[in-house]
Amino acid sequence: MVSRKHFALFFVGLLIMVAGVYPFLVFADYDYRYESIGQSKESPDERAWQNFAELSPSSQKTVQNTIEGQEYTFESKEQLPPEVVKKGENYHYFDDTQTLDWSNPQTPGTLLVSLLGLLAVLQSIRLELGGRSPVNR
Repeated sequence: MVSRKHFALFFVGLLIMVAGVYPFLVFADYDYRYESIGQSKESPDERAWQNFAELSPSSQKTVQNTIEGQEYTFESKEQLPPEVVKKGENYHYFDDTQTLDWSNPQTPGTLLVSLLGLLAVLQSIRLELGGRSPVNR
């Protein structure tokens, strides 16, 4: 028979885990890394592209520096320059990888809460199984 104290610890641990995972999925801060992945003289088949001259001055600077090897990090996807830019005779391709921003306190904090909940669940199982061993009878 399962002890009420162990079941309560198990249930509270599950609630703490959910209380940590849910805010992580909803509020975790993501950044977007923008980097060059190559160039080609042929136009892309299905990908939209934009002329370098049509970009805003800040986007032109970002694209030019990225072509030269620099990487940028943006807070939102709306800030990103296009994935394909035609400059001169070449089409330049860029990648915008989404990454977790671990410097934001909400990101690791919610995972820590989930970890505490998992530890409570594991402890309740350990206590329950330890109480059933023949040595403790």
